[in-house]
Amino acid sequence: MKIGKKFVVKLSLAFIILGITFSFLGFASSGFDTDNYKTNQNNWYRVVRFD
Repeated sequence: MKIGKKFVVKLSLAFIILGITFSFLGFASSGFDTDNYKTNQNNWYRVVRFD
C-alpha cells in the first residue's frame, strides 16, 4: 500500500483535532476551573481527587 503525502497530512490533522478535543473534555470535566491545575502540597501525579 502506497501512503501519499495527502494521507499523512490528513492523518496528522485528525490527530491534532482529536488531541484538542480530549484536552477540552479534560478541562471541561474539571469544571473549567484553572485552580485544579495549580501546584500545591500534593504530589504531581495526584490529578484526580475526591473531596
